[in-house]
Amino acid sequence: MIDFSIADKWSMVAANYARNILPGFEPVARALTVLAGVRQGDVVLDIACGPGTASIIAKESGAARVAGLDVSAGMLAVARERAAGIGGMEFIEGNALDLPFPDSSFDVTLSNFGVIFAPDPTRAVSEMARVLKPGGRTAFTAWLTSGSTASYYAKVFQHLPEPPAQHDSWQWGNPGQARTWLAPRFADITITAIEVAYHAASPAAAWQVMHSSTGRVAAGYRALGQSERERMDEDMTRYFAGYITPEGTVSWPREALIIVARRS
Repeated sequence: MIDFSIADKWSMVAANYARNILPGFEPVARALTVLAGVRQGDVVLDIACGPGTASIIAKESGAARVAGLDVSAGMLAVARERAAGIGGMEFIEGNALDLPFPDSSFDVTLSNFGVIFAPDPTRAVSEMARVLKPGGRTAFTAWLTSGSTASYYAKVFQHLPEPPAQHDSWQWGNPGQARTWLAPRFADITITAIEVAYHAASPAAAWQVMHSSTGRVAAGYRALGQSERERMDEDMTRYFAGYITPEGTVSWPREALIIVARRS
């Protein structure tokens, strides 16, 4: 039995994630940065930054300084490599529930499908608010509670043990619940529906990328025996065949939300 921590799971796939998953998330990170209103001279924190997708885009958008924070040393190594030669950027190992920064340090906090997985959403919101300057903005993405990503993981966890969680990250995709968590510390909350398109050459290619490039799934898949892998391969390839185009490729929509708010 392979037992990986969350940080290890994401470090294990960091290079594959940057190669295969990051390109599909770049348009979302750009939209996130625009809706957050990142402007010239801002100081920005990217929470659960992964390979630095939103961090680099925020810097390109005019931010004076950007800090990216993540629990995964492997993801941070990829982020530093991608940002090499860009001034005003740093990447720090740390936890969204205990941000290693003074109060009122940032104009903007961003998180692209990251902070939603913090095990205590109330504490995560409190920490985001604490490090923001008065009137500072936060913007982050969340998977829709009932959508194609949720159905994908429901299928995955028919084959892999579902990891224990203190918090259901899907609830950030419920607009009412998101507002409830944010309201004590934030105002002017807006929620925008988006589509995070994922394209692959075939159903088998789509599944190959997902089980080799995403942390929880990759670790669980590696722990399976050969016959169990074959059954999962068959089932997941059939799942992605449900999103096949007339040309035989896969177009998986992945519905999500961008949540933006201002520190009260």
